[in-house]
Amino acid sequence: MHTRSIVPSAAMIGLLIGGLTGACAGPPGAPGLDGADGANGANGADGADGADGADGANGANGADGSPGADGSDGGDGADGAHALLRVDTEPPGANCPAGGAAVRAGVDEDGDGVLDDVEVDRLSYVCDGADGDGGGYTFCPEGRIEGTVRLGSTLEVAFLAGCTEITGSLVVDAPGLTSLSLPALALVGEHFKVDGGSTIEDLSLPALAQVGGDFIASDGALESLSLPALTAVGGSFAASHAPALVSIDLPELVSVGGSFGAARDAALLSVAIPKLESVGDAFGIAGSSALTSLSAPALTSIGGSWSAYEVDALTAVSLPVLTTVGGGLSFNDCSWFTSSPLASLELPALSSVGGDVCVTATAVDALSLPLLTSVGGDLDVTSNAALQSLALPLLSSVGADLFLGWNDALPSVDVPSLAEVGGDLSAAGHEQPLNLPMVAAVGGSLLIENSPGLASLDLPALAEVGADLEVTGCNALTTLDLPALAEVGGHLEVTGCNALTTLGLDELATVGGSLSVHGDNVLGSLSLPALTSVGVHLEVYWLDALTTVSAPSLATIGNDLYIANNGALTSLSLPALGWFSWYEISGNYSLVTCDGAAIQALGDCP
Repeated sequence: MHTRSIVPSAAMIGLLIGGLTGACAGPPGAPGLDGADGANGANGADGADGADGADGANGANGADGSPGADGSDGGDGADGAHALLRVDTEPPGANCPAGGAAVRAGVDEDGDGVLDDVEVDRLSYVCDGADGDGGGYTFCPEGRIEGTVRLGSTLEVAFLAGCTEITGSLVVDAPGLTSLSLPALALVGEHFKVDGGSTIEDLSLPALAQVGGDFIASDGALESLSLPALTAVGGSFAASHAPALVSIDLPELVSVGGSFGAARDAALLSVAIPKLESVGDAFGIAGSSALTSLSAPALTSIGGSWSAYEVDALTAVSLPVLTTVGGGLSFNDCSWFTSSPLASLELPALSSVGGDVCVTATAVDALSLPLLTSVGGDLDVTSNAALQSLALPLLSSVGADLFLGWNDALPSVDVPSLAEVGGDLSAAGHEQPLNLPMVAAVGGSLLIENSPGLASLDLPALAEVGADLEVTGCNALTTLDLPALAEVGGHLEVTGCNALTTLGLDELATVGGSLSVHGDNVLGSLSLPALTSVGVHLEVYWLDALTTVSAPSLATIGNDLYIANNGALTSLSLPALGWFSWYEISGNYSLVTCDGAAIQALGDCP
């Protein structure tokens, strides 16, 4: 068994001695170190809740979400049934002692246009002599009829005398009826139609203010059409095929949603529309040979076309505030073969026309369109023998063809802002200086033809002609300078201009068709410094004064090279020409220089 001895340390011995001899202790020692902190006690109970604080201010509203997609359109509702009247002869008897008429009213449930007995809702009698028991009956006692009404007799008209509103259409088809008076009627929800087979001479609708659909009076017997309260027609307004109609008087009419027209009214003398502001579709007067003037002083817009056709006596048209025409604008029928006495044409506010503008064969002496900027279709100002002034200062574009010619009294044509012609630019029969300083592009052909008096042609900005360029029969023209012209898509022909001394085509690079210069007897030189290709023929012939032909960059000719019968020609320079399919160089008896390997051994080339 092992034992381990414990040897006390000095500190331990002192502690033991101190414990035994406490009564006889010496002075106190230094304080001992603090002991470690005791563990925390248990948490106390929670205090009572404090009072609620005041509510804070509301935050800003969040942004609205984007709208949801529109729901799909519902299907069309079924057509409503028509309200009908039927007037039958009533024999003498209990209802009418002396006889008379039985008036039956109801709804045409089966839609066959006939009021059958089973469809009759109301019955009244109009008796010869004293009225029967039903006397005084009104078809619309509350002033309103739901649906469409067809009138076929005088009695049926009488039963509508107190009506103020018809929600559907009112159709008058009553042969033998000479007078139609509906003094209280103010509103027709759909169409008002007087059928062409009727014999109405007098149409009285003094309270009619609005027609939701079309208003059509097609009646051979109608002598006048006065609608003093009418302000709006939702559809079209037409007064046609009424040879006895003398006047149309619409003093309060402001808007027509569809077309406005008068056609084949041979006796028509006046159309009064002093407050008409807008026509949604076309405005037309046709076949009204007695009409001498037409004024629409408040008309600002026409959605479709404006036309006056076969209006043989029309001398004056005034449209002082008309600004836009969605379709065409035609005075006369755009035919050179039909003359018009139109002498005064007032369009000072017109700014745009979506279709054609046609002023042909009129007696107008001044045509001023000071605000017109664009024509979507053709612009045709031709064969106006009295025309002495043409003002188009702001016109910048013509969408289709521009025709100018045969205006013999016109001293000059200046269109200073015109930049683009989408179709052809034609000045056939043009005798006056033609100044088009801003025209840069002609989408179709440029045709200056049969104009022996044309002395000046100013086209300094013209860069491109989409089709042909022809200058022919201009015997007074001495200079044809097209300094910016780079491309001709079709043929380029200059001929029959016997006074031409200068032909400037310095930038011309390509000709898609043929390039032909001939029969210009005083042209001394032909220089084409930028020309690189000719798609078909290069033809220079019968130029008696021509001494030089130079095309230093011309590389290809699609088909033929024809240089012939130029008696004064001394120099032909085509140094870059590499290919052509056929040639003739002949009759150039003065030719001494041929510059170009491809032509030096050909024909007259020395």
